Amino acid sequence: MSNIYGLDGEGDKAVAVRAVRRGLGWDFIPATLDEVRHAPRARVAVMLRQKDSLLRPIRAPFGDLRKARRVLLSLLDMQLPFPVESCAVAVAELRSEGGETRGWAALARTEEITRVLAAWREAGVDPETLDQESLALWSEARRTLPGVRADAERLHVVAYLGHDRITVVLGRAGHLVAAHGLGMEARDQAVRLLKPYMGGGAAVWIFVGPASATSAGEAVRLAVTRAWPGEILPVAEAESFLARALARRQVSAGSYPCNFRSGAFAHDRELERGVRRSWAGLAAVLVAGLLLIGANAVWRTAAARREAAAQAELTRVTRLLAPLGAARGNEVLTARRMVEQESKRLDPVLQAGNPEVLVTLRKMLDVAAEQGLIFDTLRLRRDGVAQASGVAVDWRRAELSEREWAGQGIDVRMERRDEWADGHVVFNLSSGGKP
Repeated sequence: MSNIYGLDGEGDKAVAVRAVRRGLGWDFIPATLDEVRHAPRARVAVMLRQKDSLLRPIRAPFGDLRKARRVLLSLLDMQLPFPVESCAVAVAELRSEGGETRGWAALARTEEITRVLAAWREAGVDPETLDQESLALWSEARRTLPGVRADAERLHVVAYLGHDRITVVLGRAGHLVAAHGLGMEARDQAVRLLKPYMGGGAAVWIFVGPASATSAGEAVRLAVTRAWPGEILPVAEAESFLARALARRQVSAGSYPCNFRSGAFAHDRELERGVRRSWAGLAAVLVAGLLLIGANAVWRTAAARREAAAQAELTRVTRLLAPLGAARGNEVLTARRMVEQESKRLDPVLQAGNPEVLVTLRKMLDVAAEQGLIFDTLRLRRDGVAQASGVAVDWRRAELSEREWAGQGIDVRMERRDEWADGHVVFNLSSGGKP
């Protein structure tokens, strides 16, 4: 059983409605104030009257809603006869339209909120939601009456007729235009107050409230419809329209939401929910931490397995290069040494495929053949450096070879070692040049 209520009025004269779950939706049935007082953990919504609160339009020359929220208090402060800091502010609507920011804000003086909450507590009720009357009326009209949102041509006027007040809410195409609150005796003033809005043609009237069927309510209805005739939309159970609106906004906020019970005025139950949300967030962080620890353990196990497999493969490859193996951690160093040793041994073979070395070799052999030099050994490195030893017919031929190589860009240094009896000269040769 749901204990969700909406109360219209103050004290024992309040009209009460309870929200009851029916399948996937909700029904709203009459209730009594005594029922509300005794309902366990009842969620109760009441409202501040229009004449005891303020609605102010929000308009900024830019479409950035985040920027608009940052400067909201400054925008409102310019419209108020008192400091905005002395009010509770609820942003009921904020939208970007045509490069501008538009919307509505509800404001209530802190002393008025304190007074209303104290009056309800004295009546035995601790409301969880303190709504704003005009916003609740317009929200209910948009949700329950056909044409309020779809009709863009005609002005729709929700006229709440209470025992002590008149509240008039005006809108077009579902958007709020204005709202005013008056005393019940001020029906002539209501006619004058509506005049600036009635220049656009016919209006659609929606009369609701506990006094809508009384003689006083009938007098107000006749006064405004004689001044501006128009269609009157029938409303079922018009007396409890506002109480239904307050109860409905408890289960589904709908358009133009508002609750002045926030911040310093927050209900204890809302504070409890905040604590539970904090604990839920903390628990989520704790679970995430545990999952992270578990994932880290799994990762470390997998990494250790991969490391062992890599170590086994490294040991296997090292044994291919060094049959005696290597100490753990020195495999790469041992393998590098073995490769260097093998590279020195295989260097002549590797050099054979170097085009630069082959060009140098060809030039040296051509000159040597021409001058009668015979090489016993000849070694060419990849960088073009040559080292050789051999025999020349005579030393003059060796010197001629040296000059020819220099002319071809090969820097050769000849060293005379010995001379045979037949005049042949033994030499060493080194070259540091490149072709």
